[in-house]
Amino acid sequence: MGAGVAEDGVFNLCSDPAHEISIMDLAKLSWQLVNGDEPIMLKTVPYSAFGNYEDVPRRTGSSEKASRVFGFKARTLLRDGMKKTITWQRKAMGV
Repeated sequence: MGAGVAEDGVFNLCSDPAHEISIMDLAKLSWQLVNGDEPIMLKTVPYSAFGNYEDVPRRTGSSEKASRVFGFKARTLLRDGMKKTITWQRKAMGV
């Protein structure tokens, strides 16, 4: 493994594991944070279009694994983290 890569694989972090969000609600939140009150433009694609696809039954994170492996504890709520990420990305793109 290279430097900075954890052997424990995937880390799905969150600061509030009680907060679950559907993919549709996450898409709507993303759109709102990027585009404000503009009408949302989403296109849904049926699962059958992906072949043998199985949906994830729960979408929530946990800081337990990151705490155990890195000593890290997430403290930023989803909406706040997304706002910071969007601001960072806009700045990186010169927008």
